[in-house]
Amino acid sequence: MSIQVKLSDIVEGMESQSDEMPSYLNTKTGEIVFVTGEELSVAEEGEGLGGSTEWGQESLEKAREILYSDEYVALPSQWDIHEYRIMERFCLSRDDEGISETLYRSIKGRGAFRMFKSAIHRLNIVEDWYRFRDEAFRRMAMDWCEAKKIEYLDDRKPGEEDRKPQLLPRRVIYESPWVNLSVDKVRFPDGGVVEQHPLLDFGKEEVGVRVENEREEILLIQAYRYATDTIEWGIPAGGVGKGESLLDAAKRETLDETGYEMDKVWLTYTYNPMIGISNKVFHIVKGRASRRAGDFDRNEVKAVAWRSADEILAMIGEKRIKDGLSLTALVLHLAEDS
Repeated sequence: MSIQVKLSDIVEGMESQSDEMPSYLNTKTGEIVFVTGEELSVAEEGEGLGGSTEWGQESLEKAREILYSDEYVALPSQWDIHEYRIMERFCLSRDDEGISETLYRSIKGRGAFRMFKSAIHRLNIVEDWYRFRDEAFRRMAMDWCEAKKIEYLDDRKPGEEDRKPQLLPRRVIYESPWVNLSVDKVRFPDGGVVEQHPLLDFGKEEVGVRVENEREEILLIQAYRYATDTIEWGIPAGGVGKGESLLDAAKRETLDETGYEMDKVWLTYTYNPMIGISNKVFHIVKGRASRRAGDFDRNEVKAVAWRSADEILAMIGEKRIKDGLSLTALVLHLAEDS
């Protein structure tokens, strides 16, 4: 081999590829390239891309090089990587038997990846998982290079996995029980300094509730939204009170906003909607409506309605649902059924 390949480039290539767009290493230059399966098929058939642009022709030429040159080697595919097995090993690696069992249960059955992500957030071990995953990818890249007799450079610096941006002075602009705004001075691991990094600090996490009935319809509410001065459809949602569990908050918000009580309630997803400038956390809870216990809060809610998956899909297509928390929960619901 005439060049030493950076291990970080191999790992990035493995992570960035997809089933439709595999990645390849040019063993002469160390470059990682991506081409689509369609481009490879067209190149193999010896045809041109009909009406293709210059960019398309360049991609086709690259596909031909990959097929007919000895310089290119395919990186481990998603099938070779088998991220489910990495998750499984992580579950079994936990010292705490209770955590290990909870994690292991989360990956058994439908929606394993989604349930696993919810579990690691709930157990507050997200960073542990990504350190474990990064090391698994790095070790796999090393083994692949050695098997292919490719000389590589392990360019990870000592302690790099623990390096984080450092907070310098913080200037608080606004404080309230709901949200705080500050401007931070931050030093990043490479030594660069951002003089004014905005940060929105939310005191409460929020829960959105995907309520289903025996017909597998979803319960929506229609409410006036002050910030946008619009009347919008969405799912029941609200803040989690101090000392209140997520599931209790979900039950309370559902009862207040729809009049329905729920049973069989569980957390399905947790995410950050504005992760670049905010620590806002949204949780999505799923529950089964058990009975109508009363009327909904008409001061806050205009209407309550059950909608089928097809009706919800149509509403999204017509842009009649614009709330981010509701869209995330409903799209995840539609993805489960697809």
